[in-house]
Amino acid sequence: MIYVRDFLSRYDPDPLRYFLTIAGPENQDTDFTWAEFVRRNNEELGGDVG
Repeated sequence: MIYVRDFLSRYDPDPLRYFLTIAGPENQDTDFTWAEFVRRNNEELGGDVG
């Protein structure tokens, strides 16, 4: 379990917003992993958008 308060003590809210928007479920559950969070932010946000 990941608590939002703990997350926000380490990170800004924008990377979490991005991850939840991109990986958010439409028809199924989504598993949050730190590896996937870091990968999506580094590759997609940093690489494609940045």
